[in-house]
Amino acid sequence: MISAKGLSVAYDKKNVVSNFTMDIKEGEIVSIIGPNGSGKSTLLKVISRLMNASNGVTYLEGNDVHRLPTKEVAKKLAILGQHNHSPSDCTVRDLVAYGRVPHKQWYEFSNYDDNSIVDWAISVTGLQEFEHRCVTTLSGGERQRAWVAMALAQKTKVLILDEPTTYLDVSHQLEVMELLKKINEEYKMTIIMVLHDLNQASKYSDRMYVINKGKLVMQGCPSEVITKKMLRDVYKIDAHISADQVSGKPLFFPLGLLKNKDTKEMKSKIV
Repeated sequence: MISAKGLSVAYDKKNVVSNFTMDIKEGEIVSIIGPNGSGKSTLLKVISRLMNASNGVTYLEGNDVHRLPTKEVAKKLAILGQHNHSPSDCTVRDLVAYGRVPHKQWYEFSNYDDNSIVDWAISVTGLQEFEHRCVTTLSGGERQRAWVAMALAQKTKVLILDEPTTYLDVSHQLEVMELLKKINEEYKMTIIMVLHDLNQASKYSDRMYVINKGKLVMQGCPSEVITKKMLRDVYKIDAHISADQVSGKPLFFPLGLLKNKDTKEMKSKIV
């Protein structure tokens, strides 16, 4: 569905992302993880054509995404950033209806099909009782669901999210992650997201990519990625790892930060 080949991005002659390559299959949930400042959000912007790469190419269904018309990209790929803003008087239904814009000519009004799709997106995200409320009056979790509904109304094959659970409390984080899982399972939408919560990434992802200092460190299924060695090398922490009793996927519990002098000692103990 999406391939990134040798992506590099530089700001002020400083490399932020270097020679990054990834391949994402249709219907996968893929998480990109890594420390703050490692280039995760920059990578998403390049993949979704919001930013140009210094080198490399991103392919969407086999086509160079930067050579495709903007409307064609918007029909296939939706992106939600960390900070999404709507006009103060914009209702949930108004916001979701914006998702139909890529499918309309500038002179066309919404028709029966558009309204049906908006109804469907609002229903899938459980926002029926809020559809006439202003987006700014919603709670954080409700607001995030409204933005997801807008993305659904685009009827794309790919949804890209940059830290979708940031600033949300635990219950709303779970609500959003379960919604994304439902969308993936029921509508076969490919989902790519940056997450800081490694346990969430492990639980909900088919595969994970680890990026550190702009470089791909490793990739694979959660059991291959969430290891003591990765946590030590990338996050500089010692951790206990166990299997989730429901999913069987790895869960980690931080035990403490590693000091420089501990690195060699830990190396011999980590399996």
